[in-house]
Amino acid sequence: MRARSHDLSPHAVWLAAAIAALAAVLWVPAIVGSRAAAFAQPDGDLAQHLIGARYFFDDAWRWPLLHIVPLGVPDGSNLAMTDSLPLVALVVKLLRPLFGTWPNYFGPWLWLCVALQAAGFATIARALGVRDRWAVLGIGLIGVLTPVLLYRTVHIALCSHFLLLFPIAWIWRYLRDPALPLPFARLLACGCIALLVHPYLAAMQATLLVAILLCGLWQDRLPPLRAGLLLAGWLATLTLLAWMCGLAGLALPWGSYGAGSLNLAAPWYPQLSGLFAPDRLVDATGYQYDAYNYWGAGFLVVVALASVLALRHWRTDLSAVHAPLLLVLWALLVYALGYDVCAFDSHVAGVPVGDVIASFDRDDWRGSLSRLLSAHRASLGALAVIYALPVAAFVAFAIRRDRYAVLRFLGAFGAFTLFVLALAPQRALQVLTNFAAAGRFFWVITYTLVPLAFVQCQRHLSRPGFAALLTVAFGLQIADTRPLLDIQQNRFAKVNPAFAQIADLAPRMRVETVVELHPRYDCVQNAFLQLRKTAEWPALSSRYMAWHWLAATVDRPINSVYQARAANRIQCLEQYAHGLPPPTATGTFYVYVDVPGFPHAGDWSGCERREAGLVCVR
Repeated sequence: MRARSHDLSPHAVWLAAAIAALAAVLWVPAIVGSRAAAFAQPDGDLAQHLIGARYFFDDAWRWPLLHIVPLGVPDGSNLAMTDSLPLVALVVKLLRPLFGTWPNYFGPWLWLCVALQAAGFATIARALGVRDRWAVLGIGLIGVLTPVLLYRTVHIALCSHFLLLFPIAWIWRYLRDPALPLPFARLLACGCIALLVHPYLAAMQATLLVAILLCGLWQDRLPPLRAGLLLAGWLATLTLLAWMCGLAGLALPWGSYGAGSLNLAAPWYPQLSGLFAPDRLVDATGYQYDAYNYWGAGFLVVVALASVLALRHWRTDLSAVHAPLLLVLWALLVYALGYDVCAFDSHVAGVPVGDVIASFDRDDWRGSLSRLLSAHRASLGALAVIYALPVAAFVAFAIRRDRYAVLRFLGAFGAFTLFVLALAPQRALQVLTNFAAAGRFFWVITYTLVPLAFVQCQRHLSRPGFAALLTVAFGLQIADTRPLLDIQQNRFAKVNPAFAQIADLAPRMRVETVVELHPRYDCVQNAFLQLRKTAEWPALSSRYMAWHWLAATVDRPINSVYQARAANRIQCLEQYAHGLPPPTATGTFYVYVDVPGFPHAGDWSGCERREAGLVCVR
C-alpha cells in the first residue's frame, strides 16, 4: 500500500488542481466565466485592469511592447501599471484575428490561479517528503482556502500566488537532495512570467532566488563567484525584459512610504473571520488593510500543533542547512514590518507613517530624510538594533560553522547595494518606496511556513491522526473564510453605480476624436491619501472609473489614466494652477468631474450637467 501511495503521489498534485478548478466552476461560474455583473460595469481595481486590457487590445503594436498610446494621451501609459496581466494580454493580442473583439480573460485566469494554488501546496508537500497521496491531495486542497488569496480575488493579477508556491517547492527539494542541481532555468523562467503577471511577484521571487543561492553556498554546492553570476544573470534578464516592455525606464514617483506595512497582529488575530469577527480589520495606519495577512483558524490550529511537535523533535527536524532560509525569511519580515511597527490599532515603535506623509517633501527628499532621521533617532536606532540582532547571530553561527562562502557573498551583495545607493540614491530610493506596501511580502513567509506546518504534523502523527487533523482544519478554515468568499462574490455582483448615469452618452462620445477628462484621475490620485478618508471618495472614484470604461468601450483616446503609480505631482500642479481648462477644441468630448480643490475657470456655456460630471462638446 505504501509503495502504491509513493507511485501515485505525483498524480495527487494535479488531482488537487482539478478538484479545485471544478469547485471554482461550480461555486462561482459567472466569475470564472467573466460573466459577473462587475465585468460589464466595473469599478475600482477591476475597472483599472479591464480598461488597460481593452485599450491595449485595440491599440496598434508598439515599442516598448506594453506601451499604450490612447490611454493617458499624449504620454500614454503602460499595461503593467494597470495590472492587466500583460502575459495573457500579449498572447490575446497576438491572436486578435481569431478573437475579433476583445475576450475578457480575467475570469479564466482567476480560475487558473485557484487550480494552481492547490497544485502549488501539493507540490510543496511532495518536495518536503510527503508520499501519501491522500495527504498530498488534502494539503493541496486546503491551500485554496488561504485567506490572503481569497481576500484579493478582485485584484486578479495579485491572485497568482502559484508563482511563489512552486519556487518555494523547488527550494525545499534543493535543500533535501544534495545531488539535485540548482533549478536556475526554472527560477529564471518563473521570474520572467512573474514580471509579466505583476511586478510585485517578481520582486518576491528575487528573495527566493537569493534564498536558494544562500542554501547552495551554505552546503558548499555553489562557489560564491558562480552564485553572484547567477544572481546578476537573473537580474540582467529581467531588466532586459522590463526594458522591452517599457518598465525599466518608467518614471516612478515616490511611493506610499510603508503605509501598507504588516501589522504584528495580522497573521493570528481574527479578521474578516466567520468564526470570530466577520467585520474586523486591524489597521493602525489607515492603509494596512492592503497588508491583510490573517492565516485563518484552520491554519492556526495546524501551525500551533506543528510548533509543539517541532519543539519535541527539533534535533531530528531542524538542521543547520535551514539557517540561510531563516535569514531570508527574517529579512522579509523586517521589510514587511517597515519603519513603523504597529500592533492592532496602535503604533509601537519607529516613525509613524502619518509623520512621514505630513512632513516628507518629495522634491527635497534629502532634507526630508535628514529631518526624519534626526527627529526619530532614538526610536529608529532601537529598531535597527532589534532588526540586526538575528543577522549578527547568523554571522556568528556561519563563522562557527566555517561557512565563509555565504559571508563573502552577503558582503559582496551588501557592498553592491551601497554602491547603487551612492551612485543613484534618488532612483534607488524611489524603487524601494514603490514597494513600500510591504506587508504583501509576508506572503512568502506564509507560503513557506504554513505548508511546512502541515507536513510537520503529517510526519509525526499516525495516518488516522493526520486525517482527523486535516478534517478539523478543513472545517475550521471553511467556516473562517466564509466572509471572504461572500465579500468577493458581492464585489463581483456589484456594478458601478455611476455607469448607468452616462451609458447613453456612448454614441456621442464615439463620434469625437478624443476624450478629455479634467482633472485627470492620475492627478487626483496624488491626493489619494487625503481624499480617501472623505465620504465623497467612493462616489468620486466610481465616476472616474465609469468615464474611463465608457471611453474604453467605444475605443476613444483619453487624456486620463488610472495606473498603479500616479503621475508627476509638479506637472499636475502646473496644468491646473489656474483651475480646470475650459472646453475649446472641436472634435473633443470634454468631461469635468467635481473634485475638491480643482475650481472651474472659463466659459462653460452649452455644457450638460450630469451627476457624474459636466459634459461639453464644441
